[in-house]
Amino acid sequence: MSDKVRQANTALLAKVETGAVLSADESADYRAVYQQVLFDSQTFLARFDGELTVLPDHAMHQPNNTGGNGIAGRHDHHDRSARLNFAGVLASLDALETARTPFGRIVHANAAYKDLVDLISHLGVSPHSVSASYEPPETPWPDAELGSAFEEMMAGFKAAQFQDVNTPGYWSATDAALAAYNRLIGAVQERIITGTAPWERRIARRFLSPQTLAPPVDLERKPRR
Repeated sequence: MSDKVRQANTALLAKVETGAVLSADESADYRAVYQQVLFDSQTFLARFDGELTVLPDHAMHQPNNTGGNGIAGRHDHHDRSARLNFAGVLASLDALETARTPFGRIVHANAAYKDLVDLISHLGVSPHSVSASYEPPETPWPDAELGSAFEEMMAGFKAAQFQDVNTPGYWSATDAALAAYNRLIGAVQERIITGTAPWERRIARRFLSPQTLAPPVDLERKPRR
């Protein structure tokens, strides 16, 4: 966020960052500001995430979470981007199962972890942005266990989008999304442990390790209340 934008919205941002409950109008104003910040950052963010999906004027026939319709303009569509990342997780796990060399298993394990972290990079910001309501995938995911956890994660964050910022409902939906994400992380880790030898994992390392080239995420930091 540029200094100019922050200075123009100092009071509103301070309320969000200190955990104050926002009204419906304040929540809409805040999400509009955040949406503009994401728009201004598209070129920069796209350098680090090949799955970042920019769509124009999406779902303009549907009510959005700021009192209007759809998502106007060219925007990072978090839902599509996250689903591409999750598809990448499944593809890497499938490749891990059929890999014939240690190098292949190490690479596929790292790739699965990279996409797993990228999920929170997309969906974690979604409650702050302008968006339309949750829609299930057009076709069921081929892995029912992992697909269920991922869609619960997405549905939780999408539910938080339609709650006023920092209200109990906002945090309840966020907690549900994070619980589903924790379940997904554990399930992916189990698949990787099953498909690799201990010495291969010493090279590949684990979730959030530097070898995965994933963005830094602090899962121990408690969410603001």
